[in-house]
Order: sequence, then C-alpha cells, then structure tokens
Amino acid sequence: MHEIDKQQRIKEKRIKLDKRLLEMQTNRIYMEAIKSGKDVRRYVRINVIGENGAGKSSLIRRLLGQDIDDVKRTDGIDKINNIQIRTSDGEWIVNKDVTDMKSADFVECGLWNFAGHTDYYAIHQNFLTPHVIYLLVSDISKDSTLIYYDHDDEGFDSIGNHVDFWFDSIHSLCRDFTGYKLNPPIINICTHSDKYESSEKLKARECEYKDNFDRNIRFHKKGGHMRRDLHFISNTKSDERDIQALKEDISKLADSMDYFAVALPTKWIQLDVKLSNLKDSNTNILSFEEIWIRAQEMLTDEKELHSFLNYQHSIGDIIFFEDIRDYINLNPNWLVKCFGCLVFNERYNKRSDDISSPTERYLMKNTGEVSDEIIDLMFEKDPDIAHGQYKTYILAVMERFGMIVKLQRKVSDNDGCQIINSYFMPSLIRKQQVSVKTNKKYVERFLVLLRLG
Repeated sequence: MHEIDKQQRIKEKRIKLDKRLLEMQTNRIYMEAIKSGKDVRRYVRINVIGENGAGKSSLIRRLLGQDIDDVKRTDGIDKINNIQIRTSDGEWIVNKDVTDMKSADFVECGLWNFAGHTDYYAIHQNFLTPHVIYLLVSDISKDSTLIYYDHDDEGFDSIGNHVDFWFDSIHSLCRDFTGYKLNPPIINICTHSDKYESSEKLKARECEYKDNFDRNIRFHKKGGHMRRDLHFISNTKSDERDIQALKEDISKLADSMDYFAVALPTKWIQLDVKLSNLKDSNTNILSFEEIWIRAQEMLTDEKELHSFLNYQHSIGDIIFFEDIRDYINLNPNWLVKCFGCLVFNERYNKRSDDISSPTERYLMKNTGEVSDEIIDLMFEKDPDIAHGQYKTYILAVMERFGMIVKLQRKVSDNDGCQIINSYFMPSLIRKQQVSVKTNKKYVERFLVLLRLG
C-alpha cells in the first residue's frame, strides 16, 4: 500500500516552472515557443567538490558501481552523463538505454567532478550554479578545526578551512534566505575512515569532526545548506549499504527540489539533445552561426535561439553571453584548460623570460599585469588550444567572469618599450603592490559583475 501511495504521489506531483522561466513568461518569444508544444525536462546535476586527494573520483566510481583501481587525478572538470535515477525507488541506472520506458519514471543525472587542487578554486567559482546538488567530500583523517590567518598569511592548512571555504562559496549562490533550509543543498561526505585501526578510534574521530562541523558550519546561517546527516565512508572498505544509503539520500533530495522537473518548449528539449550529442562527440566550442544552422530544424527565429541559449547558460549547461556571442562554449573543461594556461602562476612559461622586456616580467610577477605577448606565450603551454582563433573570446569571457581586467593605458620602460594592450590578473600577484586605486577599481567592477550575474 505504501508503494502505491508513493507512486501516486509521484504521479500527482505538480510540475513547477523554474523561476527563470517564470520570469520569461512575460516574454513573447517564450510564450510563442510554448504554444507549439511543451514537455518536461527531468534532470538533476550533481557537483562533486572538495580538497585534493579527498577521494572524489573514487567516491563517484563507488556510486556508479565501478572499480576504483585505476582512478587518476582529476584535471579541471570531469563530466559524467548517461545516468538515470528511477523515481519509484531511487535506483541509479548507469549506461543503459531507458528510451523504451516511460520518461516520467526516470530522471537524467549529470555528475560534475571538480578538481580539488587549490589552483583551480578561482576558476571553479565561475562554474558553480544554484541549480544543482553539491556533494562536499573531505578526508576525515585531516585536521577539521578552523584556522584563522593573519593578514599576510594564506592557504588551507586544515580540512576545516576547505569545508568553510566551500560552504561560503555555495552560500554566495543562495537566492532566498527565508527559512532554515537554504538552496543549493549540500551533502557532506567524510572519506578515508579506513585509516583508523579500530572502531573506537573511528567513532571518536567522527564525534570530534561533528563537533567542529557544528561549531564552524551547522550553527551558522550557511549551515542551512546542509542536508541529511554527515556520511562517513571508506572508498576502499565501506559496505555497499553505506554507498546505497548515500545514493538514496541523493535521490530523495533530487526528488524534493523544485527544479527536479521543469516545463520547457518541446523544440528546446530537442535542441538540447542535439547539443548534448555534440558534447559527447568532444565538440568544445561552436560559433553562433554554426549553432543557428543546426537550430533551424527546430527554431525559426534567432531571437528564440537567444532565449534558449540564455536558459542553457543559466542552468550551467553552456557558456553564452549576449555581448560575447561570437562563440558558445559547450564543454566547461575546455574553458577551464584555457583559463588555467593564464591563471596557474607556477606553470608560467619560462620561455617568455628570454622574449619579454624586464618591465613586462616585473609587472606580471609583482602587480599581476600581463601584456598580449606574454598571454600568447602562456597559451602555448597547451598545444590543444587554438588560442589564435579563440584568444579574443577567451579573454572576453575571463573579463566577464571578473578574472581579469583590461587596462586602458600605456607603460614605457627605459628602453622605450610600450605595452599598449595589457590585462590585470589578481591570481598572478606575488605581493600586494598594486595601488589602492587600482584595487578599488577592480573590486568595484567585480561586485558589479556579481550583481549582473
């Protein structure tokens, strides 16, 4: 009887229009598109985040029922699709065709695995969205206290600082602060429990971790993002029941979200499938004209394509800006690699020391200012990126994300060398030697970008 009631509840569950679509209802383009037919997009995205070495990739393998012997370090963002969650019992189905089953019985699921190295943190912020479930993974064997740093100190010396950083980052995505349960939701998972020799030592460590977590996170406003209880597991020794309990919590949480099912124009869903096929074939970026040619099978108006692309951007499936419409990025990891060529200071191309002027080298290493010539050299670190074709687009997106600021001025050294085009990149600064005026200008611009986003 309970199962029948559950099935009835699922059947009668009201399909809600996403808030982003509610805002579009007054838009003539959306209203016209919905008249031609609508369908329900059942999809949940799960972002897996946490420190380097916490076991995120191994955890994902366990969730998918896969072997963990050949797990490699994640570089950038790994996306895993072809996952369905059965709504009747929360069962995860991987790499199986469910097209012959009722679509209402399944929810598509996408797992995004974010690299844990701190070098990536500044980049990853641009790919976080409020419309996902977050799995925050941490190593229970590491210090979970919250360490406070002096003004000149930096770093993450404890897992407590990592957890605090990610809760703050996700809290900044919150749109509605009413009530205790805040979105986006977070499930906190502690791994490496196998490092403890006895169950007594493990239980004591779990209690210590919970106390620190409650004091630093749960009893603060940002603690409202926490869902369920803490999960303590071992990727190598945990019983399958522990993994199943985690999967059930994720499934129940997905089922409870307002954006679990979204009504969309049918032709938008068809175009989404076409773009998904392109992503699966390793197509990273397309021009607007190339997408428009493919979209004409479903759409008849370029303005409607803009609405569709804006929606896809809002849910994090693509990167598209109206004022940078030359290209549309389909693969976030490709863009992460592009950003990484410039952001990772320790990977700076030494060859530029022989080509750039002393002034250029000084500005880059001490004030974060880089010239066009140095940017070209930094892009050379990854031969797979056609920076010559996409350089302007990549820099425009980085500027839009607040990662760089274009400097409209000239600088001359004693040899008469002038830097006409240059950019300010805070991530490259070794010492805080830029002027207060420059810092203030950058911060003000960054805050404006946040409000626009």
